[in-house]
Amino acid sequence: MNRPGMTLLKRPSTADQVHDILRDRIVSLELKPHELLSRADLATSFGVSQTPVRDALLRLEATGLVRIYPQSRTVVAPIDPNKIMEVRFFRRGLELEAALSVTENLTGSGLAELKAIQAQQTAVSTDDSKLMTFMALDKTFHQTLFRLAGQSDLHQLVLERSVHLDRIRMLQLPLHGKRLLILREHQAIIDAMASRDLMAVTQAVRTHITGTGNTLDDLLKLHPSYF
Repeated sequence: MNRPGMTLLKRPSTADQVHDILRDRIVSLELKPHELLSRADLATSFGVSQTPVRDALLRLEATGLVRIYPQSRTVVAPIDPNKIMEVRFFRRGLELEAALSVTENLTGSGLAELKAIQAQQTAVSTDDSKLMTFMALDKTFHQTLFRLAGQSDLHQLVLERSVHLDRIRMLQLPLHGKRLLILREHQAIIDAMASRDLMAVTQAVRTHITGTGNTLDDLLKLHPSYF
C-alpha cells in the first residue's frame, strides 16, 4: 500500500525501451534512410518477443520515422523536406515566445546558466569525436530557455516533433562551419536577451531556427540517398 503523498514512477515498458533505442539510432543516422528493418532480427537483437518490436515500429511509423508495407517490409523512412519545414515553422513560434518571455524576466542566474552552456558547447565544437555531446548541449540550451520561461512541458513537445530536424543536423554537424554558426547564433540570442532588446531577440531566434531549412537544397545534392 502506498504511503500518503508517495508517487510511484511509471517504469518504461519493453516496447517503450525498444522504441526509444530505435528512434535514437534512426535520428543519429546509425540506421540510415531506406534501410530494411526486420522485426524478427530486431526481436532477436533486443532479446524480446516480436510484439514489443511491432508496437515500437508502429509508433515510429506514426511519427514518420519508418515506413511499414503490410505483408512486405519495414524500412527507415527517408528524410522528408516537407516535415522539416513544418517543424521549423512549429519551433520558430514556440521558441520565440519562450525567448521573449525569458527576456522580460531575465535574472542574473538565468543568464549565467545560458552562458555556461554556451561555454561548454564551445569547448567541444572543434572535436569531431564530440558531435553527440555538441548536439546534447544544443538541446540543453533550448531546454533551458523553455525552463526559464516556465514551459518545460512545451520543450518536450518540441523534442518529440524535432526528430526529423535532428536527422538533418546529423548531416550538418560534421562540418565545422555549421557548429561555429550555431555558436554564433546562440551568442546572438544571449546578447539580445542580456540587453533586453526584444526586437533583437526576435531576429536572433528567427535567424537561428530558420537557418537549418535554408541548407536543405545543398543537403539534397550532397546526400540524395537520404531523401
